[in-house]
Amino acid sequence: MLRPEWAALAMSASTVTLTLNALFLNRGRYDDKALAEVSNAPA
Repeated sequence: MLRPEWAALAMSASTVTLTLNALFLNRGRYDDKALAEVSNAPA
């Protein structure tokens, strides 16, 4: 088991990673035409 200090540090790092990932993913905007092509693609 992890000591509480290490567990808290791991949870904080996870939160930072998740937040940065969401911010970077939000930067990639798609125009409507490209989004329609992707959604109409066969599976």
